[in-house]
Amino acid sequence: MAFDVLPKNRAAGAQISVSDKISAVMIDSTSSVHDMHKSFLQTIEKMLTNYHTILMGKQQSLLEPGSPSFPSQSAADQLSMQDIGKCIKQQFEEFVGLTQDLCNDDSTDDDDSFRQQAWFAYERYFYEGRSERLIKMCQIEKGDHCKKLRLDTSKISVKELSISPDASWLHDFASQLLSNNHHTPIPDPLTSIHHDIRCLEYSYTPLGKLQLLTSAFRKCGEILSKSKAKLGNVGNCVSCDDFIPFLVVCVVKMSPDLRCLLYLNCCFLSDVIPPFLSMGWHGYSLTSFQAACEVVAYILSHN
Repeated sequence: MAFDVLPKNRAAGAQISVSDKISAVMIDSTSSVHDMHKSFLQTIEKMLTNYHTILMGKQQSLLEPGSPSFPSQSAADQLSMQDIGKCIKQQFEEFVGLTQDLCNDDSTDDDDSFRQQAWFAYERYFYEGRSERLIKMCQIEKGDHCKKLRLDTSKISVKELSISPDASWLHDFASQLLSNNHHTPIPDPLTSIHHDIRCLEYSYTPLGKLQLLTSAFRKCGEILSKSKAKLGNVGNCVSCDDFIPFLVVCVVKMSPDLRCLLYLNCCFLSDVIPPFLSMGWHGYSLTSFQAACEVVAYILSHN
C-alpha cells in the first residue's frame, strides 16, 4: 500500500518507522483494517449510547425520589465492561495480524515490539473521545462499591492494616499519617502521589493512565525507603508486604471522590489493557492500587 498519510515534517528520504506505517494503515480508507476498525467503533458507539441512557436514567432516579427507575437493558445490550474489554482485546489482536501483513516490513520480525507499536497507534484512535464514557460504564457497574469507598475513613486505625510485627517502622509511619485530623491538609509525603491519581481524570488512553499509576507507585516506594532509613532501620529496601499497607493509607487519606476515581480507573484498566501492558511495573502498580481500594472498601463496610 502507499503510505501517503504520514507526518508532513518528515525529511525527504528519511526511513519510515513501523509506528508511522501502522498509523497510516489506521486511517487508510481503502484498507481492510480501516473497515474492520470502523465497523467495530460503530458497535462500541451503540453500546456507549445505551449505557449513557442508563446512566442518565440512574442519575435522574437518584435526584428525583418519585421518578421511575432507570431503563433496563435489552438482552442484546447486557454486556459488562469486562465483556467489552474482551471485545477490545480481540479486535486489537485482529488488528495486529492485519497490520503486520500490510506493513510487510523486516523490522516487524519482533512480535512483541510490533505489538507494542501497534497498541500505541491503536489506542490513540480507539480511545479518542471514548475513555470517559467507558469509565462511566464502570461507574454504573461498580456503583455499590463506590458507595463503600465514599464512607468516612477518619476512624480507620493502624490496627486494621495488618502490618507485619517485624515492620515496626512502618507501623509508626502509618500511625503518624493516620493520626492527622481528617479535615487537616493531606500530609506532605502523600501530596505528590495524590496529584498523580487526580491526573487520571485528564488522561484519555490506557497507557497514559498506567504511566500515572506507575509514577504514583514509584513515589510510594521512594517515600517508604526514605521513611525506613529515617526511622533508623538497617537497609532501606522495602518489601512487597510493606507496599499494600502504605497504599491503603494513601487511599484512606484521599477524598471520597479521589478514591472512587482511582478505583474506577483501576477497574477500567484491568478490563481493557492487553497482556503485554499488564506485565512489569505497570501491571504491579495497577494490581497493587486496586488491591488497596478493595481493602479500604472492605474495612469501611465492616466498621
